[in-house]
Amino acid sequence: MVCGLLSVVSCLLSAAPQLFYTHPHPIEAHLEYIVEFGMTSSKHLVRLLIKGFLSIAFRVYYRSIQVQGAEAVPEEGAVLLVANHPNSLLDPAILVHLIPRTLRFGAKHTLFSGPLGFVLEAFGVIPLVRAQDDPRGGRRNLEALDRYAEGLDQKLAAAIFPEGLSQDDPQVVPIKTGAARIALKAESAADFNLGLLIVPVGLQFEPRRRFRADAFVRFGEPLKIADLAPLHAENPRKAIRELTARIDTALKKLAFHVESQENLPLVERLTDVYFQRVRKTGLAGVDRKGLRGELLYRTAACLNHYYQADPDAVAKIERQLERYERLREKAGVDRQLLEEAARLLPGPLAPIQVVAEVLLGAIPALFGFLTGAIPYYLTNRVSNIILANTKHPPTLSLFHILVGIVAFPLFYGLEIWWLSSYASDAATVAFILLLIPSGLFARFYVDRVWKLFSHLGGRVSSWMKLSAVTHITQAQGGLLQLMDQMRDRYRVEVLGWSTLPPRRPFPLRTTIAVLLVVVLILLGFFVFQLRDRGVEDLSQAPSLWYQLRNQDPVLVHARLEADGRGTAVGFSPRARRLKPAALLGRTPPNLTPTTSRPARTPPPATPEPASIESFAPSGWVHCSASTDPSASIDSKRPQRSKETGNHSHGRASPSPVLVQASGAESASGV
Repeated sequence: MVCGLLSVVSCLLSAAPQLFYTHPHPIEAHLEYIVEFGMTSSKHLVRLLIKGFLSIAFRVYYRSIQVQGAEAVPEEGAVLLVANHPNSLLDPAILVHLIPRTLRFGAKHTLFSGPLGFVLEAFGVIPLVRAQDDPRGGRRNLEALDRYAEGLDQKLAAAIFPEGLSQDDPQVVPIKTGAARIALKAESAADFNLGLLIVPVGLQFEPRRRFRADAFVRFGEPLKIADLAPLHAENPRKAIRELTARIDTALKKLAFHVESQENLPLVERLTDVYFQRVRKTGLAGVDRKGLRGELLYRTAACLNHYYQADPDAVAKIERQLERYERLREKAGVDRQLLEEAARLLPGPLAPIQVVAEVLLGAIPALFGFLTGAIPYYLTNRVSNIILANTKHPPTLSLFHILVGIVAFPLFYGLEIWWLSSYASDAATVAFILLLIPSGLFARFYVDRVWKLFSHLGGRVSSWMKLSAVTHITQAQGGLLQLMDQMRDRYRVEVLGWSTLPPRRPFPLRTTIAVLLVVVLILLGFFVFQLRDRGVEDLSQAPSLWYQLRNQDPVLVHARLEADGRGTAVGFSPRARRLKPAALLGRTPPNLTPTTSRPARTPPPATPEPASIESFAPSGWVHCSASTDPSASIDSKRPQRSKETGNHSHGRASPSPVLVQASGAESASGV
């Protein structure tokens, strides 16, 4: 939007001098300039908005866009792009998205009658009349070719799809002569001094008509036509046919082209078999995401060449492929297990990996499914209904984008509105940021889980067929060897490159498994060592009790006995009936019976224990009590004194008790 406002301001500044010059009819002139300025500004704004929309739409719809040779398009000068036409209106859209220069296209005249007409006019699209639409439209086509040539004379850039129609077959159909007529007409008008460059462009989408596919845009070497000047002066028709043949050859080298529709299954099966090896070695100049589409393109080019140059080599590969397929089908082994890498760890670690991936991705995938399942289903459903009515398969991707740009914002907006009425602003913002990434992850998660379980089941079943799997693997290895030989021949004979050196693949999965086992061992050792860890700020000096226990065990024994007697007295029924004040430093009541007991023989002398005060912490006082060791603490029967005959209940005298003194008593030293 900012770019649009800046463009409006720049147009105002450039048009200001013309708005106020002297004119015989100033009012009409001013109105004319204002209208012209408004139309120009609105078209420029439409182009900016459409380019911004295409940037977002392609980033979401396509997984990757692989561009090769974009430097072949000059930044200035007359340029004519000629491209194949496999994907309806998305073909010119992707060129508009990638090329910074303004391009002039040609489109069938029926598109200008609908709401799309204003957008086409904003991009300077030239209406073309096809023979199948109007057999009498030849004169109008000549006018369209003149408009193309006029634009090239002004050093502009133009694009045309010389096939004349959008078709779904993986091959370049015989092209029309329109591109050659435009180029020769423009050059002849400038006496072949225009310097026009014809840049062939190959477009490919893999898989075709699928969401999150990979798009390939290959720009070839520019074709110069100055050498056709003598031939054009002598025989213009022959010059047109010669230039058309050059364009046809260049397009077939850049686009995904199979000479015969019958050869397509062979190309696709060889690509599937060879894909796992390419994932390990890679392809020069190709991103990892676009490996399969690029391999499909190169396999088709190689087979197209050797169908003509060496049919026996192709037949040998076909026989080896049939043997491999026969063994695999007889053993009942799924080809995904042999041809598609699931990146599973070896042995018993594979189930652990599957469970871990499923559990870790379940929550974000569930969020993406709940928020995006309805618009995703509606987009597919409505697009298929429209496709059934139009019966033109190349337009399916276009319908996906057009329906999706309505369905997804609508449902996402309703979800955001509902959440904003219940949740905080921070939660709403987080929800908005997670909508698109979680939706894309949910789709990836479903495909990934399906592949993991398929490979895990196939691996378990293959353990019961080890002999058959060995024979199948040997047949697959023979097929890969033949394909390597044909690849090296094509690099040397056709491309003029050197052969690839033999490369030993790095055992990535085995290395990961070994590292995982080592990490588990180290983790277990670390957890085991936590039992001896030190505590921060803890004194390491031995306690006084530890020193006393080692130096004088007899004293410790006596101390423990005294503590035990004191504890027993504290829990006796008599002591529990005492008031708390009796245990806070006051003189305890006399627990000795009024009638004296007969004298008993004192126990053997024991070492005098250390004073209990020596063990008492500061703030505690000693409450003395009888410490007669002969007193029974469990006797509850009445005892008769031999001298008085009085009955008395035996009670144990309490042992010395340590109680915490109050503040006043502690201060006075009680």
